[in-house]
Amino acid sequence: MGSRFHLNLYAEDTCGIGDTQFMVSGSADNQMKLWQISTGKCLFTWEFPTAVKRVAFNEEGTQIICITEQRMGHQSAVRIFAVNREDGSQRQYFRFLDQARPNLSAEDEESISLFNPIGSKPTVVSFGHTSDFILTGHESGKVTLYDAKSGEELDSVAKAHMDTVTDMQLSKDRSYFITSSKDKTAKVRLWCRSEHSIEHCSSYLTPKPSIS
Repeated sequence: MGSRFHLNLYAEDTCGIGDTQFMVSGSADNQMKLWQISTGKCLFTWEFPTAVKRVAFNEEGTQIICITEQRMGHQSAVRIFAVNREDGSQRQYFRFLDQARPNLSAEDEESISLFNPIGSKPTVVSFGHTSDFILTGHESGKVTLYDAKSGEELDSVAKAHMDTVTDMQLSKDRSYFITSSKDKTAKVRLWCRSEHSIEHCSSYLTPKPSIS
């Protein structure tokens, strides 16, 4: 029998990592939760002033990124959290300090990076080709590349799409990514890693809006 999850009320997004041990979820109840897939157990809960719209792990499974919604006087924010992970004798595992009730250390509860994107609010987010970079898609159709530590905008395509970006997925080797939009297109873009920039590659027209 598979694991059962009592997910956040009105869950907005979920994401697992490559080894399928853990999952993170974000929700309109202003919470982000870390789950153990094998047991369905919630390992930790982060709370925010507004809804969590998107969540993602980095490639190594050591960091979680999320977008919180612009609402009630709060700006939309991008936050990154560190999750302790170490090598075990048989497999990698998350190390929690309180084994009676698995938890994160107080340091880990605080975000290691937090910034407020300027202009159109972000609708999707992902780590880039490394954890040093962040990609966002926006309500205006913009796609942006940020420095993960400083929040500095490194590059952007203002009209990557003509309407809201609804989803973003990276290739397995993280050398390119695809975005979908309400403008009925999906577009593939490549990295120019030496210049930390985004280059357009291909466009695909869909018969109806691409909504994640």
